[in-house]
Amino acid sequence: MRNFVEALIKITFKISLALLVSLVLIMVCFNLYERTINVKVPVKLKWRYKTGFYGYSTPVVDDGIVYVGDQLNYLYAIDKDRGKMKWKYYESYFIFTSPSVVDGVIYVGSYYNGPFDDTCLHAIDAKNGRLKWSFKLADPGSSSGPPTVADGTVFVGCSDNYLYAVDAESGELKWRFETGGSILCRPTVVDGVVYFGSRDDCLYAIDANSGEMKWKYEVGNWMECSSPAVDGMVYVGSNNSNVYAIDIDTGELKWRFETGGEIISFPTVVGGVVFIGSKDNYLYALDSNSGELKWRFKTGDNVCSTPKMANEVVYFGSNDHYLYAVDYTSGIQKWRYKTRGSIVSSIVVVDNFIYFGSAAHFFRGKHHWGPYLYALEIKKQ
Repeated sequence: MRNFVEALIKITFKISLALLVSLVLIMVCFNLYERTINVKVPVKLKWRYKTGFYGYSTPVVDDGIVYVGDQLNYLYAIDKDRGKMKWKYYESYFIFTSPSVVDGVIYVGSYYNGPFDDTCLHAIDAKNGRLKWSFKLADPGSSSGPPTVADGTVFVGCSDNYLYAVDAESGELKWRFETGGSILCRPTVVDGVVYFGSRDDCLYAIDANSGEMKWKYEVGNWMECSSPAVDGMVYVGSNNSNVYAIDIDTGELKWRFETGGEIISFPTVVGGVVFIGSKDNYLYALDSNSGELKWRFKTGDNVCSTPKMANEVVYFGSNDHYLYAVDYTSGIQKWRYKTRGSIVSSIVVVDNFIYFGSAAHFFRGKHHWGPYLYALEIKKQ
């Protein structure tokens, strides 16, 4: 019996060692492949930090630190230059949405706490990761969207159909506004007005001080994911494949443009052009006044990432695992960078660095690479 146990231990050890060696070799080969395929790209990998998020939480860069949440219930603070973790904050829920950072405080909500924990909005000290206050949004089983902070107030939507306005300093409720559906997009606040979409198929404009409705526009299909952009007009995408431009004062439709797929990408408006991705695999550039197509760029999969324009280059990600850099005027590809997973987070460009999340890439059913937070340095030309 003893000899049998010893033999079994030896066999188990050999198998474990072989699996470990195989995994290391796979990782080495994958790293070499990633470096080889990106060798002629005018950016270089500064660092890559492995987290537990699937790429939906968009990183926020503030005062030399990158903040991002994940589905393992952590909020991370990572040094933007070295990629080293400074601290992480744990809560018993997915920190699935993107945080907001204002005046040294991080505001973040929960995305489905499960059947036991309340859905809350949290304020966390950016220096040490300690909780400053927590505000209950809804009962267990609910989810919140990403918060927006403006003029001392935190605005956040929830799956209980309410938009909440919470005092940023004290965590006390100022007002709440009820719609007919869940609100999981990030509100946009401009000139004292809050703009947001609801799953009741409507885009809303609410007075930021009083919580009273100024107008609403019915789209005809739910608007849960694509947050509006405001630049003379209100621009927003919808699950019915359309991009809308709405009059900022009256809430009347100015124009509509139809794509070939659902839109959860947020629009970005720069220089009279609206950039937005669609699940038909295209990034679109539309004239902001007329809605006419200027150009569109095809990728190998859905474009859920929100584009970022810097130095006349539009950066965005695709579910085909590439980060793309496209010429702002022509829509011609300048370069693309291969990552280890789908890119659905918004792109952040700060001080010649590009930050974004790349989701886990699964192989053989259960094993996966990542997910990762990337920092790419744009090479000097």
